[in-house]
Amino acid sequence: MVVGGFLANRISSPAQPPVCMSSLNQTVLSKILISSDVSIKSSLKKSSPYDHRDDGTSIVCHTIYCGRLGNNLFEYASMLGIARATSKIPFITNPERFHGVLRAPLTRPDDYDKLMARCEKAQTISEGKGGKFQRHLISLKAGVDYEVKGCLQSWMYFDRMRDEVRKIMTFNDEIVNNATQVINRLRRLSPGRTLVGVHVRREDLLSKRWVEIGFVAGSPKYFNRAMTLFRERFPRVIFVVVGQDPQWCTQNFNPVNNDTFILESSSAEVDLQLLSMTDHLITSPGTFSWWAAFKMARTAVVMYPKEFTKKGSELAVWYSPNYVDYVMPHWIAIDG
Repeated sequence: MVVGGFLANRISSPAQPPVCMSSLNQTVLSKILISSDVSIKSSLKKSSPYDHRDDGTSIVCHTIYCGRLGNNLFEYASMLGIARATSKIPFITNPERFHGVLRAPLTRPDDYDKLMARCEKAQTISEGKGGKFQRHLISLKAGVDYEVKGCLQSWMYFDRMRDEVRKIMTFNDEIVNNATQVINRLRRLSPGRTLVGVHVRREDLLSKRWVEIGFVAGSPKYFNRAMTLFRERFPRVIFVVVGQDPQWCTQNFNPVNNDTFILESSSAEVDLQLLSMTDHLITSPGTFSWWAAFKMARTAVVMYPKEFTKKGSELAVWYSPNYVDYVMPHWIAIDG
């Protein structure tokens, strides 16, 4: 069924807001990151570049510029991980990008102008391919300021601080409350059911630009197969579909016993938060679904399309084989 007005007919009493975090000044954040012990990532050799430590006085800076919300979260999280690995001070030159999004907003430090001047003189280092873990980015020389350029779309940059990243990436109370109201309403309508989020991203991926570089949009076969697998695993399941084309979802999904709610899209932040609050998730290509899945409980089952880039395309070479540097290891690849 299609639920009109994504936030329409809200419950009268607001959801209880979680405990708030204070505003996150970059100077405070730097002290938190640098004071923590740097552990060598289990999947890297013991001679890893994580051994390259700094004294915490040099900076690693970055300007958020890659696309939209999901991409920007990757840039921020990966910069925190790079700073942690090298014991440098992380500096985001345009923290206002996250204004009104994060519960602990990233603010300009008192010495912003001085840090900006250092960033302008810093040694520039680029990632190469954005969907691959670039070891040289955690091999930065001690005592040298760096400006990192790139989209930094690998979980491996911040693998050893996942819990901290989840806390830092907590959305503000208004976003969380709006999503909570919808989730609570769905649970009241379907008591005792397992909620499976479904993110459908298609329209922009079918544009000439994305098709030419090699993006492959999720097909009806992929979504319906993933939904069938969840039905087999959870007999009492409800699918909560979020996307920008409800009509396409209505025409191409195969509900069983009215087990599918197709919601009209809200803001990107509320949509992402809502998906992260379901029990399990079927993702679409792109970083939006990625972050919804990352923010979920560790027990969540996450399915993703096995091939979301065309073989041999410009985009395919952006990622490591089988997307291992990009997709979390416990997520499940589905053909389609």
